[in-house]
Amino acid sequence: MGNVWGKNPVNLATSALTLVHIGACAIKGIGAMVQGTTAVFLQIWDLGRTPILGVDVATYVFEIPGGTTGQAAPFVPEFPAGCVLENGLAYMVGATSSATTASAANTLSGTIDWKVKA
Repeated sequence: MGNVWGKNPVNLATSALTLVHIGACAIKGIGAMVQGTTAVFLQIWDLGRTPILGVDVATYVFEIPGGTTGQAAPFVPEFPAGCVLENGLAYMVGATSSATTASAANTLSGTIDWKVKA
């Protein structure tokens, strides 16, 4: 049997540091919207373990702007070739671009569409 890919969306309403998968995978797209006026930062790590805040540097950091009236326009980048992660997928919705402080829960709504090689 050849390569088998599974689709496993992640709910971004949880802003806490979250280890999603250990092993090679790829992010195919992100769909998110800030539920407020302040920008948040989606931080993604390519690690085979839970990141250590203040020590591990995020592989990808996406600034997702807030809305002027309390709800922002959708943030929907797609990655046709995939953002390849060799070691694993972990994320946090941060209040700043540095990986030290998670934003409040439910600040961001949306998903990360990722695929794992099985």
